Amino acid sequence: TWTTFGGMGGCSSEETAEAVVALAYDSGINVFDLSEAHSGHRAETQLGRILLRRCWNRSSYVVTTKIYWNT
Repeated sequence: TWTTFGGMGGCSSEETAEAVVALAYDSGINVFDLSEAHSGHRAETQLGRILLRRCWNRSSYVVTTKIYWNT
């Protein structure tokens, strides 16, 4: 998921990222894996805003992340 949020080859806008996440979710993908090391916390922040706007049932998706040791 981190590439959706401005990682290498990622989306340039939050609107585009939201469209990608919504398409994935609507297609049955319900696990969103992030890493602050790849996007400097941007992925977590943007995905959080997208999930709030989408109002999906919290039990219908899983969010995972990794923390870089130098954080």
